[in-house]
Amino acid sequence: MLSVPLLLLVIAAGLLGVFWQNSLGARERANRAAQEACERMNVQFLDGTVAFAHIGLARDAGRLTWRRTYVFDYTAASIDRREGFVTLLGQRIESVGFAPDSGDQPAARLATRYSGIDTSESHDAKVLNLEDWRQRRASGQTIEQKPDDQGW
Repeated sequence: MLSVPLLLLVIAAGLLGVFWQNSLGARERANRAAQEACERMNVQFLDGTVAFAHIGLARDAGRLTWRRTYVFDYTAASIDRREGFVTLLGQRIESVGFAPDSGDQPAARLATRYSGIDTSESHDAKVLNLEDWRQRRASGQTIEQKPDDQGW
């Protein structure tokens, strides 16, 4: 018979294993979304992968789930590196964003051509300007609370 501390340790290890597997699946989804978004925006996806940036709890249709943010690097002119991001709510792609361009036009302005991420996981994802996303996140606003004149 297992002692109570040993039983709790086995349960904790099992939960950690489930969380690890879930995180690997989320990272693969974010990686596919970043690659597809870069292809649609005609920019080069650098390094071939996304990197974990943030995790937190959020509500999705009243259910508590993980909101994960991954970042990736891309280049439009093969000269400078820019950072983009992918946000997942649970296993669903919530948004993909690109950093502002070095000139006056942010890369997200190119997103007006972009109709969304057409993956089997999500058809309602949005492409956002990275600086706008950071400002909204810092002020606690959601994407839906402050649409801009571009309609995304």
